Amino acid sequence: MDKSETYIFQVLHWLQEKIEVLIKNDDNEIETNNPTPELADFERLWIYSHHIKSKTKRQEIVRQSRNLDLSGFCRPGKPGIICVEGLKECTQEFWRIIKGMRWQKISICKTESSRKSRQELDKSRRFDGFKEQLFCDDIDDEAGVMNMRLFLKYLELHNSGYMKKELFGLE
Repeated sequence: MDKSETYIFQVLHWLQEKIEVLIKNDDNEIETNNPTPELADFERLWIYSHHIKSKTKRQEIVRQSRNLDLSGFCRPGKPGIICVEGLKECTQEFWRIIKGMRWQKISICKTESSRKSRQELDKSRRFDGFKEQLFCDDIDDEAGVMNMRLFLKYLELHNSGYMKKELFGLE
């Protein structure tokens, strides 16, 4: 028997014993090099109310949306319209709190959901922060009738023009 054959036999024997450990180590290295992105549920709620007039409710809507890191807007007056977007657990908590207030009529008009990586979450937002928007011709007229033209233009600017049909039945 040649000396080199002895070494080849020993190497093969060692490989047979260690092959499973070596394969598992390679898999672990691959996983750490390419981590799977953490996914999160993104949600946008469109809420329609008969009216939003109470200063207390208006302040609470803004406060809760900011506390929950939601973006969107609130249109006080008649009708009242709220749009909030962010992590699903936050939008659902917002809805739970807001729905618990006394309302003549309030309902979720449309829910938009998607699953995204945490990095893509902010790219899905259509609104920067949360703001109260009046959409009135007279800036001081909080109780005034909504200027539909201004509101529809606002929706278009935020890639939400399709909501005119959902909210008002307009084509």
